[in-house]
Amino acid sequence: MTGTRIQIHQLSKRYRGDHYALRDVDLDIGNGMFGLLGPNGAGKTTLIRILVALLRPTSGKVTVDGMDLQRDRHRIRRMVGYLPQDYSPCPDPCSSACWRSPPRDSRTRSIGQHTRGLRR
Repeated sequence: MTGTRIQIHQLSKRYRGDHYALRDVDLDIGNGMFGLLGPNGAGKTTLIRILVALLRPTSGKVTVDGMDLQRDRHRIRRMVGYLPQDYSPCPDPCSSACWRSPPRDSRTRSIGQHTRGLRR
Protein backbone atom coordinates (compact mmCIF):
# COMPACT_ATOMS: atom_id res chain seq x y z
CA MET A 1 0.00 0.00 0.00
CA THR A 2 1.25 3.48 -0.76
CA GLY A 3 0.13 6.98 0.08
CA THR A 4 -1.07 8.61 3.23
CA ARG A 5 -2.32 6.29 5.96
CA ILE A 6 -3.08 8.91 8.61
CA GLN A 7 -4.31 12.40 7.83
CA ILE A 8 -4.62 15.02 10.54
CA HIS A 9 -6.22 18.36 9.77
CA GLN A 10 -6.54 21.29 12.21
CA LEU A 11 -6.46 18.94 15.22
CA SER A 12 -6.74 20.57 18.63
CA LYS A 13 -7.13 19.33 22.18
CA ARG A 14 -8.01 21.93 24.77
CA TYR A 15 -8.23 21.27 28.48
CA ARG A 16 -9.76 23.46 31.19
CA GLY A 17 -9.44 27.12 30.61
CA ASP A 18 -7.27 28.02 27.69
CA HIS A 19 -4.66 25.24 28.06
CA TYR A 20 -4.01 23.51 24.73
CA ALA A 21 -2.10 20.24 24.51
CA LEU A 22 -2.49 20.43 20.69
CA ARG A 23 -3.46 23.42 18.61
CA ASP A 24 -4.30 23.26 14.87
CA VAL A 25 -2.02 20.32 14.02
CA ASP A 26 -1.79 19.39 10.31
CA LEU A 27 0.10 16.20 9.49
CA ASP A 28 0.09 13.44 6.86
CA ILE A 29 1.73 10.15 7.83
CA GLY A 30 2.43 7.49 5.21
CA ASN A 31 3.53 3.87 5.42
CA GLY A 32 6.63 2.94 7.35
CA MET A 33 8.09 4.10 10.60
CA PHE A 34 7.31 7.53 11.98
CA GLY A 35 8.63 9.11 15.17
CA LEU A 36 7.31 11.87 17.38
CA LEU A 37 10.05 13.75 19.19
CA GLY A 38 9.71 16.70 21.49
CA PRO A 39 10.10 17.92 25.04
CA ASN A 40 7.82 16.91 27.90
CA GLY A 41 4.48 18.64 27.55
CA ALA A 42 4.73 19.06 23.78
CA GLY A 43 1.57 16.98 23.14
CA LYS A 44 3.09 13.72 21.86
CA THR A 45 1.11 11.46 24.20
CA THR A 46 -2.07 13.46 23.62
CA LEU A 47 -1.70 13.04 19.86
CA ILE A 48 -1.08 9.29 20.14
CA ARG A 49 -4.03 8.82 22.51
CA ILE A 50 -6.26 10.65 20.01
CA LEU A 51 -4.96 8.58 17.09
CA VAL A 52 -5.74 5.28 18.86
CA ALA A 53 -9.22 6.55 19.81
CA LEU A 54 -8.62 6.71 23.56
CA LEU A 55 -9.09 10.48 23.75
CA ARG A 56 -11.49 12.71 21.83
CA PRO A 57 -10.10 15.84 20.22
CA THR A 58 -11.65 19.23 20.91
CA SER A 59 -11.70 20.00 17.18
CA GLY A 60 -10.22 18.94 13.87
CA LYS A 61 -10.41 15.89 11.65
CA VAL A 62 -8.40 12.64 11.63
CA THR A 63 -8.64 9.80 9.13
CA VAL A 64 -6.87 6.47 9.52
CA ASP A 65 -6.79 4.33 6.37
CA GLY A 66 -9.68 6.40 5.03
CA MET A 67 -11.81 5.90 8.16
CA ASP A 68 -12.99 8.96 10.05
CA LEU A 69 -11.78 8.86 13.64
CA GLN A 70 -15.03 10.23 15.08
CA ARG A 71 -17.36 8.01 13.06
CA ASP A 72 -15.25 4.81 12.94
CA ARG A 73 -13.49 4.94 16.31
CA HIS A 74 -14.45 1.36 17.25
CA ARG A 75 -13.09 -0.06 13.96
CA ILE A 76 -9.89 1.95 14.36
CA ARG A 77 -9.50 0.75 17.96
CA ARG A 78 -9.65 -2.86 16.79
CA MET A 79 -6.85 -2.39 14.25
CA VAL A 80 -4.27 -0.49 16.32
CA GLY A 81 -2.24 -1.30 19.40
CA TYR A 82 -0.93 1.11 21.99
CA LEU A 83 1.45 0.41 24.86
CA PRO A 84 2.50 3.53 26.74
CA GLN A 85 6.02 3.75 28.15
CA ASP A 86 4.78 3.87 31.73
CA TYR A 87 2.18 1.08 31.47
CA SER A 88 1.54 -0.95 34.59
CA PRO A 89 -1.14 -3.61 35.04
CA CYS A 90 -1.31 -2.33 38.60
CA PRO A 91 -1.90 1.44 38.60
CA ASP A 92 -0.85 1.77 42.25
CA PRO A 93 2.02 -0.64 43.03
CA CYS A 94 1.73 0.24 46.73
CA SER A 95 -1.88 -0.93 46.87
CA SER A 96 -2.43 -4.14 48.82
CA ALA A 97 -4.82 -5.30 46.07
CA CYS A 98 -1.86 -5.61 43.71
CA TRP A 99 0.06 -7.93 46.02
CA ARG A 100 -2.75 -10.16 47.26
CA SER A 101 -1.93 -13.87 47.39
CA PRO A 102 -3.81 -16.12 44.98
CA PRO A 103 -6.56 -18.28 46.46
CA ARG A 104 -5.16 -21.30 48.35
CA ASP A 105 -6.67 -23.86 45.95
CA SER A 106 -4.92 -22.24 42.96
CA ARG A 107 -1.52 -22.63 44.65
CA THR A 108 -1.92 -26.39 44.87
CA ARG A 109 -3.11 -27.00 41.29
CA SER A 110 -0.68 -27.99 38.55
CA ILE A 111 0.02 -25.62 35.67
CA GLY A 112 -2.05 -27.86 33.39
CA GLN A 113 -5.10 -27.21 35.54
CA HIS A 114 -4.60 -23.45 35.25
CA THR A 115 -4.37 -23.45 31.44
CA ARG A 116 -7.40 -25.52 30.50
CA GLY A 117 -8.58 -22.76 28.15
CA LEU A 118 -5.49 -23.18 25.97
CA ARG A 119 -6.13 -26.83 25.17
CA ARG A 120 -7.78 -27.79 21.90
